[in-house]
Amino acid sequence: MTSLELRLRESLSSERIEDISIEQLTQSVSQLIAQTYIMVGYQTYNERDIGILAAKLSSDLRESYAYLTFPEVSLCFELGAKGTFGDYTGVNLRTFSRWLKAYKTSDLRYHAVVERERDRRQNALPPVSEAYKEERELAFLRSNTRPVTRWNAFIPPVSTSPCKSGD
Repeated sequence: MTSLELRLRESLSSERIEDISIEQLTQSVSQLIAQTYIMVGYQTYNERDIGILAAKLSSDLRESYAYLTFPEVSLCFELGAKGTFGDYTGVNLRTFSRWLKAYKTSDLRYHAVVERERDRRQNALPPVSEAYKEERELAFLRSNTRPVTRWNAFIPPVSTSPCKSGD
């Protein structure tokens, strides 16, 4: 397993975007955009532009990518800046949307999610065995039946149905 796959597995176990407050999400997105500016080679950036991009991107993340975790988004932007998700067309909403769409359907994420689900199934409790089922059924029957004596051997059990006998 590569270090990228390990980072993605860790990212998948983080808090989902839908569970992060919008204020915290916007602040984190703002920092992520500033880091992305640096990764793609811009020396300076405009705080106002980052604020506008962060607000819109946070809104888009909540609406369309709420199931992702923020570390996944961060990894997506890092891979996008490296050119993994196509040609870079500038630090803008269109580029970020393209990266997120490509990441969402990437083989890398698909395999990590499948592996996580497989691990969850393996760690789940095993199904109840047939021997245990039979043991519990016998215990139930023993506790809910009356012993046969010579006095009640031929007496039918009391009916709990609302119908009278003979109906």
